[in-house]
Formats: sequence, C-alpha cells, structure tokens
Amino acid sequence: MVTNTGTKPVMVPRALEWSDVDSGGPEQNYKIAKVVFQLGTKQSFTNLTPMLNLYSVEPKPSTQLTLNPGDSVRILGTLSLPPAESHPNWSGAATLTAHFCVSSIRIASPAGPTHKNSSENRMLWCVTARPTYDVKLSQK
Repeated sequence: MVTNTGTKPVMVPRALEWSDVDSGGPEQNYKIAKVVFQLGTKQSFTNLTPMLNLYSVEPKPSTQLTLNPGDSVRILGTLSLPPAESHPNWSGAATLTAHFCVSSIRIASPAGPTHKNSSENRMLWCVTARPTYDVKLSQK
C-alpha cells in the first residue's frame, strides 16, 4: 500500500501497457512507476526481475491517479522468486523488500542521419515498503 503522508498531492501512474501512453512521435514524455523487489543478505543484494511498470502521460488523465494527502492506493501483483541456484553463494537469512519509485522520462529521437537520440530520466519520488519480509535461502 502506498500512502501520501505529505502535504501536497502526488501523481501515481496507473496504465499497465506502454501502448496506452505511446504517442508514436519522435519525442516521448511520460512518467513511469516501478515496483522493484530486492532480495538481500548481510553480504549483498539483488533486484529481482521482472519489475512491475506502470505508465502515465498528462494528456491522458485516465493513465494517472492523484493521491491527495492521506490517500492510499494498494498495488497487487505476483512475483516468482528466482531459484537459489541463480545465486550459488547465497544461503541462510535474507530480507525481501519492495520499493515503489516514480520517475519522469523524456526520450527524443530526432529525424535524420546526423541527429542523435537523447534521453532524460529524473527520479520524482521513491518509497520503501514496510514491513520487509524475512526469508530463508537454501541450496538444493
């Protein structure tokens, strides 16, 4: 659950499909929210993939949700944890943590052979879910 504990409204992307926000033009301006799961031990951590991505663009209000101060949204999904063999040195206690981060993205692809693509990615805000979950890793 994501709760706006601040004093100003925040925007949360809500479109599941890139096609809902793709303008098809040479410049794309959109917001992306990523739900990132992180598995960590005392020695190291890894981000689990795939991540859940949500998209929004201002010209399409249906792709975004405004959270006023005190408002909450629950984001439900499923994730299959990778087999322990993908991290052969990992065993024992670990922690599973979720992060919810919203960024503003600008991608420009000017026409013509001499023009270079450019992009800008700016983090707007990020929160870490509480509680975290203790897990036990074991090798077969």
